[in-house]
This record gives sequence, structure tokens and C-alpha cells, in this order.
Amino acid sequence: MNEDIKKVHSNYITKYFSIDNSIPTSPIEDILTNLKSILDYTKNLEEDEEGNDNKLIEINKIQEKIKTCENILRTQNLNEVPVCKYRKFEKVYNMWCLDQSEKNDEINSFLSQHPNKKSVTSFFNMHSLLSAKFQDQYNDIYDWNADIELIYKRNIFISIGYKLLYPLGVLETNFNNEKLKNFLLKIYSLYNDLPYHNSFHAAQVAHFTKSMLFMLDLNKKISGIDEFCLHVSSLCHDVGHPGLNNFFLIKSENELALTYNDSNVLENYHCSLVFKTLKDPNCNIFANYPNNIFITCKKNIIRAILSTDMKNHFEYISTFRTNREFIDYENLSNEQLWQIFCLILKGSDIGHSTLEWKKHLEWTLKINEEFYLQGLLEKSLNMSKSFLCDTISIDKLAISQIDFLKHLCIPLFNELNYISKNNEVYNNCISAIENNIEQWEKNKNNQKNLGLQEKYQDDHTVEKIKF
Repeated sequence: MNEDIKKVHSNYITKYFSIDNSIPTSPIEDILTNLKSILDYTKNLEEDEEGNDNKLIEINKIQEKIKTCENILRTQNLNEVPVCKYRKFEKVYNMWCLDQSEKNDEINSFLSQHPNKKSVTSFFNMHSLLSAKFQDQYNDIYDWNADIELIYKRNIFISIGYKLLYPLGVLETNFNNEKLKNFLLKIYSLYNDLPYHNSFHAAQVAHFTKSMLFMLDLNKKISGIDEFCLHVSSLCHDVGHPGLNNFFLIKSENELALTYNDSNVLENYHCSLVFKTLKDPNCNIFANYPNNIFITCKKNIIRAILSTDMKNHFEYISTFRTNREFIDYENLSNEQLWQIFCLILKGSDIGHSTLEWKKHLEWTLKINEEFYLQGLLEKSLNMSKSFLCDTISIDKLAISQIDFLKHLCIPLFNELNYISKNNEVYNNCISAIENNIEQWEKNKNNQKNLGLQEKYQDDHTVEKIKF
């Protein structure tokens, strides 16, 4: 590509990424940056005592900033491109780019098909028409069943984490964007490469959590700091998971079990990693919060993550069921809000039960692969195999899954549906669970091997597994 072509091509691309803060890292950040500039210009207008010329200049600046925001919001070709790696990890940030050349091609195509629009439709109106498809996709991005792999493509955890936390964090005074990036990268690096309890599971749970806020009509009723803490909890709820359950850690007298006195062992460990990460000044996303606010945030994050321990599953459900009729959902207290948040996070954590059959089966096989690996480890240590850790055929798995869906999943989502309007939780979640139960019923008499024995038939497999 010669220099002239490079120069022309560069005029067609608006980039949204940099390691420093010289360029916004996403379209939404660019919009927020422009809106901040507009506020500054407005303040200058209020303070200007010299004359109309200066005011006209400031007004023109405001108009340009608004047009920039409009262009970003209306683009139909907003793409993610991997641009960097973080140290030894294959962790990739996303760059968003607006390809002006493709936009112009689509406008010309639109005009050729609708010649009558040439004289009456402004560029911005046509741009809005052309971008309808993108707007539909954007509005659906928090749909419960949205395909986050398709939407975010690469480095899903970082993308979702940034999308959820940045708009909330930037509302705080002197919010440091670099610390948010560092925090997400550090947490991401602490997730182990496991079949199920990995960073993608965390990203999926974070997506479900945000979606459920919309379904329960809570997104407009909660404070930015409460939502910020909820998303930190969802993103970090399984950080550092070793692929072994609490029962094994306690039974084997693992160091973690000894540290946390056999109580919510993994969940306490996840919390510990979160706050150890925040101790790093470069990762402390709460650095500018007053100490009393941070203490409250810490308490809420710990509470939410601890709630994901399935040992207390029925207690959470029964407690909410007992109190739900006495709650004013239009005027929730902070205690009531976090009680609901815990239910949301718990539902999101087992959210794969609500996915369509193929995806639900995929996630089910992943968690059972971890169970099977634990069973192999237990065998190598001459320990009796834990419950579910010797699953070798579909028929046995089907029976356990039917029980899981009927007695753990549906009761929890029924409580969330009680809060929702128009049975949204039933329509998006419970109906899918019921369908998955039907599918498992069909597999009860299927003796097909899951393939785990063949995959791990090497006697030395356990030695290769890093727990």
C-alpha cells in the first residue's frame, strides 16, 4: 500500500483505542468525553462577559460535539479488532472502528434504490435509516439469549467487563480508566483454563446479571455504585476456581479449607482474590471512593459472591419467598435490593439451565467434565469418589440433570418471576428450563457414553492436570 493510499485510508477510519488515555477506548467513552466537553463549553458561555463572537464560537463547538455523538450512535458498521496482548497472557483488548468507506457505499446503494430520497432526505436522516439494523442489534445486546460470542467475538470477559463497568465508573469523580483495564486484565489472568469454571462462564454470568436487571425493571431504580458492585461480583464470582468443589477441599483438608475453616471455602477464596487485586494501586478501581463507601461496597461484593455457594441455595429461596409479599418494589430498601441482587447472581450462575437445548447440553457436559476430573483425582488419592464425579453415560447424567432443573433451578427462577412484569422471567428462562427437562427425559434410556473415559484414559492424566 503506497503512502497516498495509506493517507486516504486513514481518513476513513476512526479508532477508539489506546494504552494511555489520549484516545477513548470505546464509542460510548467517546460519547461521554464529548458530553463532558459540551458541559465545559456551556460553562464557558455562562462565564463569558465579552461578547457574542466568543459565544458563537462556543455554540459551534457544542454543535460539532453533538454531531460527533450522533455519528457514533448511528453508525451501522461498528467493529471490534484485537490490538494488543498483555504480558505473557493471550489477553486481547478490543478496538472499535468506524469504517467510513463502507458507510458511504451503503448510502450510495440506498440512494440508487430510492432515488426519490435524494432531494428530501438529509445525510443524517439517511444515516439513521441505514443504521436501523445496528440499532436493533444494540438494543438486543442485553437480551437474555443474546449470543455473547457473536457480539463480542474475542476476549469476551474483557469486553463485557468494560462495557458493564466503564459507564458506571466514569460517573465517579476522577475515575481512572487505566485502573479499570488493569483490574479486568488481572482478574481475567486469575481465571484458570478449566472446562467450565473459566472466564467465559464469568462473562456469561455477568451478561445474565445485566439482562435480569432489565427483566425485573431494576435498571432504572438502582444507584450506579450498587450496580457497579453487582457487576464486579458477577465478573469475579468464580475467580481462581481450581476445578474442585468445596466438598473435596474440605475432605482432603486442602489449605483453602483450613484457611476458611470449612465455611464457603471457594466463595471466600474468590472474594479474597478480588480484594487482593484491589490492593494493587494500579488495579484499585475503588481508589477514589470515600472509605465508608468502599467498606459498604466490600460488604456487598462479599455478600453477593458468598451467596453463590449452592450449600445455602434453598435458604436464600425460602427467605425471599417468606418476605416477598411485604416488599414495596417501587421503594426498595438497600437491604431488600441486595437480597434481590443475590437471587439474580445465583440465577445467573446457573443460567446455562435456561439456554436452548444445544447450548445447555454443551455447558452441562463441561461441568461434568470437571466433576469427572475430580473423580480421577480422588481415585489417585485413594479417596471415595464424590457425588456426580463418576458420570460416564447419558442416562445417569439425564437423571441428575432433571433433578437439578426441577428442584434447584425452577424454584429460584419462580421467585425472580414473581418480581418481573408480564412473566418475562418465565418467558425467557423458565419455559426454556421446562423444554430442557423434556429433552433430558428423552435421553433417560440412552446408554451413550459421554466420552470422558476415552478422553482421560491415560493413567498419567491426573499428573498433567494443574489444580
